[in-house]
Formats: sequence, structure tokens, C-alpha cells
Amino acid sequence: NGCPLELKYLPVIESALNPHAVSRAGATGLWQFMYTTGRLYRLRVNTFIDERRDPYASSQAAAKYLKDLYNIYNDWTLAIAAYNCGPGNVNKAIKRSGKTSYWEIYNYLPRETRGYVPAFVAAMYVMHYYKDYNISPYRITFPVKTDTILLTQQVHFGQISAVLGISPSELKDLNPQYRKDIIPAYNDTLPLRLPSEYTLRFIALQDSIFSYADSLYNKSFYAEVPDPKTRTISRPYNNSYQSGNAVIYTVRSGDNLGAIAQKYGVTVAQLKDWNGLHSNNIRVGQKLSIYPKGTKNQGDKTQTTESKNADKSQPSGDFVYYTVKSGDNFWTIAQKYPGVSNTDIMEWNHIKDARSLKPGQKLKIYKK
Repeated sequence: NGCPLELKYLPVIESALNPHAVSRAGATGLWQFMYTTGRLYRLRVNTFIDERRDPYASSQAAAKYLKDLYNIYNDWTLAIAAYNCGPGNVNKAIKRSGKTSYWEIYNYLPRETRGYVPAFVAAMYVMHYYKDYNISPYRITFPVKTDTILLTQQVHFGQISAVLGISPSELKDLNPQYRKDIIPAYNDTLPLRLPSEYTLRFIALQDSIFSYADSLYNKSFYAEVPDPKTRTISRPYNNSYQSGNAVIYTVRSGDNLGAIAQKYGVTVAQLKDWNGLHSNNIRVGQKLSIYPKGTKNQGDKTQTTESKNADKSQPSGDFVYYTVKSGDNFWTIAQKYPGVSNTDIMEWNHIKDARSLKPGQKLKIYKK
């Protein structure tokens, strides 16, 4: 946004770099945005999300706000003063003093703002010259390297913690904008920030994460979708599944597309295509058409009752046994066998919980 890099030190005096900081007036986050200003710069604030606490989103908004203030005054010290007390108070000080520089209007500014710019200059000076004064920074315990994953399905920090083994407190520290430990991505795309070493595991185990104790963690977050009777249903895109009758599955409490797909040996993309779904959102009682692998035409086209037990027939061909080693997970094991996925291994060995893997355990793996 064309802002000086030194403006990054403003949060030091605004919030002491605490994303959870809230002032007596209600200003929130690293950059201490008021609700109205935050909304003006498109920061989401609702029951579940407060992007004023998001270091990334709030920093982008702050840069835009500061740039807008600079465009008004063409002076960064006045822009910083206006960031603190609002442009209205700065305009009054300019009008009363008849001057247009910070130090000339100093005595006409609110008391807090008189100390604000000097405090910023002091913070900037200390950050640049701390070594000259024998000041040593604290050792960082916060994860330095992180990755961002964009989610389109709601998930609770407890689900991520249980499957990946990352502590809930670390998830909260990296994602302070989520107020109730839930990423409510039921009709939006929302970010999840993880330490870099967990990124590939999340991607590999995401179906297990979304399905883990889903009804317990996300009971109240299933979004309503149109009744399938009023929606045009797409034809299956994979010809190998078009023969035979479809199984009509009735969605239960706690279900999600990942768990249903795993149950029937299909993919989430196939479920969405067969049922004309444009997102991962489903509701209890909804009917889904599923073409499971190996389904045969039974001759009775009226059979539309829910299948209680999906056919998970083992593939034919050669297989080997793999002995689980310390540090293994389904994704790392799958990488050793071309064409094999972590979901394949779990299905072949009738494993539903990705956390149940133990050193010494033997897994049957079919060659592809």
C-alpha cells in the first residue's frame, strides 16, 4: 500500500503486540480497531469471527487506513496522530491552530494523542538500536514458520488437535480471530494457520479431521441446503460407477461428506457431482445418491432405503504387510506405495480412527 515499513511498530504501542487486547472503548486487536472502522475496512466481526484479532487481515486493513489518512494530510506524523484520535480531532486542531504540522498543532490535540507520536518514535528507535543499550529480546517460543490452508467446511480446534496432535492453545495462538474455537466455513472460505510441519498431515488426514466427533464439536453448525427434490441432480461423471442402482443415503447427525465418501469407497468430488452440490454443506435428513464401487443392479428400482452397511470389498491382487514404525502416519506410509492413498490403507484394514495407528501394527496393502 505504499506505507513506510516503520509503521509496523505501531502495534507495539497500540496493543503491546497482543491480538486479544481490548481497550475500555472497545478497540480490539493488534491495531486496536474500533468496530465501525473495522467494518469500514471490511474486517468481519460476528459471533464466531473477529478479524480485528487476525494479525494478517487487521494489518492489511491498518495499512489501507493509514494510507487513506496520509492521502488526506500528506504527512505521516499527522496520519499517525489521526489513526489514534480520528481525523476529526486532527482537523479541529489544524483549524484552531492555523498550522498544518504535527508539532505546530501539538497543543491542540487530545492529551493521549500528544504522547502517541513520541511513543511511536521511541518504539521505532528502540527496535532499531536496542543492542546499543544492552537490551536483549526474549527467546521466541511461537512457531516461526507457518502455512495457511483455506477451508470451505466448518471444523473445531478440538478435531484438528485430536487427529494431528497439535495443542489447542497453539491453534488459538495462531488463529486468534476465531472466538469460539470453531472455524465456521459453512458458507465462506476461511483461513487456518498451522505450523509448517503440520501442513501436509492436515491435507492427508482432512477427511478424518472433519469427521472426528463431528456431531459433538459442530452440532449447531450444519447449514441448510435446498431440498434435493427441488434440485436437478447431475449424472455421475465416472462411467465406472454408472452401472447398477444408486444407494440412497439419508444424512444423519454428525455426518459430513468426507465420512460418507470414505464409508462407500468414493470421493467427496463424486458425491458432490452426483448430487449437484456446490459446497460441502449437508443437512440431517437430506438424501444423497451414491454409486458405490461394485454396486450391481438388483432388478428392483424401488429400493431407495438407506444402506446400513457399505460394501467395502477388498481389491483382488497381490498385497504385502507393512509393519508400522514410530513416527509413521497413514500419509507417510501411503507415499511408499505408488497409487495408494491414506484412505485406501484405512479402508483395507477397516480402520476408522487415524489416531489408532501404533508402532508394530501390521497393515495390509494391496499393490496397484
